[in-house]
Amino acid sequence: ANLEHDLQSVPSLTVFGPDDNAFSSVFSQFPTAAAKFLTADVNLWGSLIREVLLYHVLPFPIFSADLPSDPALAETITKWNVSLSLSGPSAEAPGVGFAYILDPDFPASNGVVHVVGGVMFPG
Repeated sequence: ANLEHDLQSVPSLTVFGPDDNAFSSVFSQFPTAAAKFLTADVNLWGSLIREVLLYHVLPFPIFSADLPSDPALAETITKWNVSLSLSGPSAEAPGVGFAYILDPDFPASNGVVHVVGGVMFPG
């Protein structure tokens, strides 16, 4: 999806990286779309893939200890809003959008990565 320029242009960021099970779940829920996606011309799906992946990136670092108690909106680097909260989608774990943060606070050279249990879609 050629995200290198987008990610390098932000001096410090947060990435919510879906785990393998999150992607498997999306593909199993939508098998026809998944098959088309996996066999399609990269240019056809490039902008959609880019938008979905960048929806998982905030233009500032936020560690799990700094997540708000009540849901609060944060703007992604593509200008979409996503909800952040210590209570996550249902008060069981911290979350972003409709995904739980499974493994928080992996340091990165330009921010922090949180592994999440879901693929989030803008809109």
